[in-house]
Amino acid sequence: MGATDALHYSHALHALHREKEKREKKLEEKQRKLVKIKTRLGENLDAFLQGKHARVSDLSRAFLRQALIVDEEKKKLGALQARLAKAKSTSFASALQRH
Repeated sequence: MGATDALHYSHALHALHREKEKREKKLEEKQRKLVKIKTRLGENLDAFLQGKHARVSDLSRAFLRQALIVDEEKKKLGALQARLAKAKSTSFASALQRH
């Protein structure tokens, strides 16, 4: 039974690690999108200040929306990293002793 518990623990730890990697990748994608919107917004603000017609309000809303999404992804990743750290701090021996 001890080997089965160790195997289960190992699989659970691996699943948490995979989930963390997926969240990190998703966060990177969301941050890239945020930077892209920020760049476009900056360019449009410059054009607007020069008296040219530029869409600023739509990009401002998109930027704020994306910033909220990035913030939420960071929170989710932080919670997952805490779970993973807690799981890693629990040794195989103590995991086996609980069962």
